[in-house]
Amino acid sequence: MERETLMALLRSGHEEAWRLAADALAHGAVWEEYGSNVTASLSSIFRRRRRVAENAGQYSVGFESAVHTLNAWGGHRLVLGRIEDEPRSGLMFQIFLNSESDAIVACFGIEPPDYRGKFPRSGKGT
Repeated sequence: MERETLMALLRSGHEEAWRLAADALAHGAVWEEYGSNVTASLSSIFRRRRRVAENAGQYSVGFESAVHTLNAWGGHRLVLGRIEDEPRSGLMFQIFLNSESDAIVACFGIEPPDYRGKFPRSGKGT
């Protein structure tokens, strides 16, 4: 997917994680589309990752909403991607696209462990 197309899709969303991911792309963050998987296994994986991140005190934005959306999406195949904006914002964004890669299903941002506490954050995140 082209950067400009992804930015437009992210900007069409109403969630904070989508807005922050679009802003990261606009400021030169790295975008990588890297594979696909079935939603059922993804929702299980990311439910666990959310709990682990929360227990470790990692800041995240949109994580709970993304996991909820993945749970509701059913057994459909999704394309995965990520936006790496760690040097600028301290966040890595996980993007879930539909199988045609023409719509975003879910998105969340998370602070990798190495960046924990290096950036001022308002609130706890989700």
